[in-house]
Amino acid sequence: MHHYGISSTITPNTMRSKAHPNRFQLLLLLIAIPVLSACLKDPDVNESTRFSSANCIGEVMFNDLHKMAEEVAKGEEQSEQFLSAIPYSFGPCATVSVIPDWPDPTFPKVISVTFDSLCDGIDGRTRSGLLLVRLSDAFRNPGAVMEIMPENLQIDFHSISGTRTVTNLGANANGNLQFEVLTRDGQITTPTNNEIDWNATRIRVWIEGEDTRLADDGRRGLVDDVYTETGTGCVTENDDGNIGIEIIDGLRIDMDCLYITSGTMEVTPPEPNDLRTANFGDGTCEQEVVVSWESDRIIDNNFNQR
Repeated sequence: MHHYGISSTITPNTMRSKAHPNRFQLLLLLIAIPVLSACLKDPDVNESTRFSSANCIGEVMFNDLHKMAEEVAKGEEQSEQFLSAIPYSFGPCATVSVIPDWPDPTFPKVISVTFDSLCDGIDGRTRSGLLLVRLSDAFRNPGAVMEIMPENLQIDFHSISGTRTVTNLGANANGNLQFEVLTRDGQITTPTNNEIDWNATRIRVWIEGEDTRLADDGRRGLVDDVYTETGTGCVTENDDGNIGIEIIDGLRIDMDCLYITSGTMEVTPPEPNDLRTANFGDGTCEQEVVVSWESDRIIDNNFNQR
């Protein structure tokens, strides 16, 4: 039995697609802790889904880093009174220091988020270690660069390292702020000691909540924020070949949800002609990813080939 980070099940009515009679869909349930945990029973099913599972772990982990960094980066919109009344979503057991501290308008700033051992956030995640955030300018200002750097950081017992760099590109043609998001040297060690290398190049567009601020609107000034994300990525699990990632329908990232709520990506494993598609849902905040692939197999509810 192998553990690949996703708990998976198939429902009979989603196994076949009318448009693709040989396409099978695997419903990955992101259960237990908000990170993915799994045990697939059939080795062939493992091989057909583990690449998508590894990428989903990367998406979840680095999105969580991004959300934490964005929350502290918007400190200029906060006040001590606000923070004492409503703590950061990642937990009152985390210590946040800012140099130079708010409300000093001087940049650059270095923000440190230090978690007590096994710090339980009000968002349901357990964290430990240190998160460093460097800001060249206020988050909303075009040209501002935010560097996100975990140090000995664990999220739900997954060890995270690497750098995520977020650059404010200014408003797009629709007037929405957009950001270039580069994840480099990303590495995740799962609780079962799987090693995942995860790198991505993305464009993130702020489509909802830009007109609200923490100082004026309280917690809603953060949790009503919604982004869409497009771009590509590259994933490797246990040095077993490169997996190509391309978002074909923008991922929807809601700041008040632990999961990606919609969007579709194509996952290309090392084997030729082995493309599969991961669908993240219809916008509902739920813990499901449907992975589809071409196959001659029929997989039943217990992951047995027949």
